[in-house]
Amino acid sequence: MKPRHLGIVAVSAEGAALCYRTIASEGAALFGRHAHPETSLHTTPLAEFNIVVDPEAADIVVRSGVPVTMCGLDVTHQALATPDVVERIRALGTPLSRAVVDLLGFFGERYRRLWGFPTPPVHDPVAVARVIDPSIVTVVDAHVAIELHGTHTRGATVADRFGMLGNAPNAKVATELDAERFWALLIDALAALGR
Repeated sequence: MKPRHLGIVAVSAEGAALCYRTIASEGAALFGRHAHPETSLHTTPLAEFNIVVDPEAADIVVRSGVPVTMCGLDVTHQALATPDVVERIRALGTPLSRAVVDLLGFFGERYRRLWGFPTPPVHDPVAVARVIDPSIVTVVDAHVAIELHGTHTRGATVADRFGMLGNAPNAKVATELDAERFWALLIDALAALGR
């Protein structure tokens, strides 16, 4: 059997926080409030690249019994790098803060050009923040499954928030982000690392 891996963004003694992008569409995955065609740049309309390249590995993780928290687009799109946030980072005046501002500028321009977003969301830092301070992200228990067989849905992440399929919850699914506390945590970390 060839080795497989799944990029787990952040790990602590309490479990894994996965940050992968999911899209809500006609009840296929999450909640729809922040659904956006971002995932269409990946491989399929419903599956994000990090999952679709090896859905079997993602399936093993969500079925393993290891505590998993899923931070999907519904939550990461609440972590917007607004001009105020970028200025707060710029004000740190360190080489690291300048690099982050440059990256956010590049990322922001991509989001404006491709998807019409006025400010870009950040994704992976939300999962890392959840590991550092779980109270920053509100979660609900849900059964999460990875679609392995669908002709058009292979690699899609399905979160059964309401237990419609009768499966026991196997993950925590993020639903809300305290954006102000998130950015304070991130900017404090950049300040500490930039010294």
